[in-house]
Amino acid sequence: MKKILICALAFPFAMGLQAQTKVEGDATISAGYGDTAPYSGGVNLKINTDNFTIKPYFNVKSIMPYNSTELTSLDFVYAGSGNRFTQEQEHWQEGVSLKYGTDLQFRMNKYNIFQASIDGDYTERAIKGERSEYFYNPDGTLISSVKSILNSPRLDNNEVKVQASYLHKTHIQGEQLLLKYIYELEQEDEDIRQELSETVNFDDYSLSHITGDIDIHNHEVLFDWKRPLAHNQMLDMGMRYNHRYIISDDAQYLDSKENYDEVFRHRMQTAAAFVGYNLKSNAWEADARVEYDYTRMQEKNLNDVIPQAKLVYHFNPFHSLTASYAMRIVRPTLSYLVDCETVSPYTKKYGNKELEGTHINRMALTYNMLAPKVIFTATVAHINVTDGFNAIWYVDDKNVRRYTWGNEGVRKAVEITPQVQWIAAAGTKVNAAFTALWDERIAYAINLRNPNWGFTGKAGLEQVLPQGIKLGVNAKVSKGNTVDVYSHEGLNYTFGANVMRSFLDNKLTASLQYEYKELPEIEITQCAPIGYTGSLYTRHHNPNTVKLVLTYKF
Repeated sequence: MKKILICALAFPFAMGLQAQTKVEGDATISAGYGDTAPYSGGVNLKINTDNFTIKPYFNVKSIMPYNSTELTSLDFVYAGSGNRFTQEQEHWQEGVSLKYGTDLQFRMNKYNIFQASIDGDYTERAIKGERSEYFYNPDGTLISSVKSILNSPRLDNNEVKVQASYLHKTHIQGEQLLLKYIYELEQEDEDIRQELSETVNFDDYSLSHITGDIDIHNHEVLFDWKRPLAHNQMLDMGMRYNHRYIISDDAQYLDSKENYDEVFRHRMQTAAAFVGYNLKSNAWEADARVEYDYTRMQEKNLNDVIPQAKLVYHFNPFHSLTASYAMRIVRPTLSYLVDCETVSPYTKKYGNKELEGTHINRMALTYNMLAPKVIFTATVAHINVTDGFNAIWYVDDKNVRRYTWGNEGVRKAVEITPQVQWIAAAGTKVNAAFTALWDERIAYAINLRNPNWGFTGKAGLEQVLPQGIKLGVNAKVSKGNTVDVYSHEGLNYTFGANVMRSFLDNKLTASLQYEYKELPEIEITQCAPIGYTGSLYTRHHNPNTVKLVLTYKF
């Protein structure tokens, strides 16, 4: 792979020596204090010749204890028994994160274009921390407790995405053929340890050691043909093939005793065909698309028809109304599928390899206004899911919380979102958005229903001051948004401000940024007859962040 990549990049550079070459880009460094202000740096380049465009980039970010410490609090009351469980945890990370890539475009002539890209995201980190867990009778007397030291010396993640495409435009204006290949690789390598340092009435084990080695390979080939039928009609047809293969080697040892040591494999292949039609008139635009997917899994075959439709009416050049419908399918991730039972002192978690996928249906009506100084959009949407991934939580007869997944989750939601962008004066821009969401989650398998109202509001101001100084402030607040059938978010908010100025003929830009971030408390208000209620709260050790960012353009 490395040799292929080097050759692919070297070829256009060599060809570019024979033509006019233009190089431009920027370099950025940042440093600060606070839980979301790591040291970071990066370079972005753009290299142009007559026929080639190359855009390499590289960014590195530190992960240090002072900017990654989080505090987590749990407080649960078990239904039926009335027993209470509490947990306090503090953990921090250290490591490094790298993002890199290159985009290459080769224009053979005006009818043929070749494009290729590679994007990578690599993170190497370790996590350390402490955890205290207490289990009480309903009257407050202690049943048992565990204090432990968390030490995960290796939590590595590697993601690579490679794309290559060939676009051919015919002599018929608007007709084009696209052939595209995508390869995605996801790798995880983990070593997680929990050493019990102090216990009361708990002697099951003193050390939990979990290792995992995960590889996910995803190949996709796409052929797409677009052809105009008339001056205002377009036909879009194509085929797609996707091959996803997962292999996971996982193990957990409790002291020297093996809890599990398994190799999990999961293969999914999808062959799809689609056809779309677009029609435009003076005031109307209609777009329809339907896709048929045949998916083959290890023990079952799936057939899906995925429709999409959109109708737009333009009252005039500044006002329009859009009605749309779309279905999309979300397949389960690895954590939902692996059926190994992972044990900790008061919990057991395992996946469900029988999960298939979630069909999400969304209908929306959107009004758009584009005026010289105001852009306004308002959307009303309805979301319906009948086979969602639903968490199944319950407490067994040994007072251990168990977690797994089902495919019977139902969701019914209505969302209202107005948003506006207003140029109030020369150098002054105001933007605001508000979302009100009624969200009902249902899990028939465990006889639970959780309807809830939530909202999210955002606002921002950008102001140009004398001497070329730019000031920005923004705020966000939300409350009540549903997490799952059991829980919803409490109040959380973020406030930010930044001051920016350019120097050296706008080549150097300095930006001083401040942010305060309050994470939400998760309120667990629903439970099965053998479940629990309570709250889960995660917060940054230092929610205040101050950061200086320097960017130089060349």
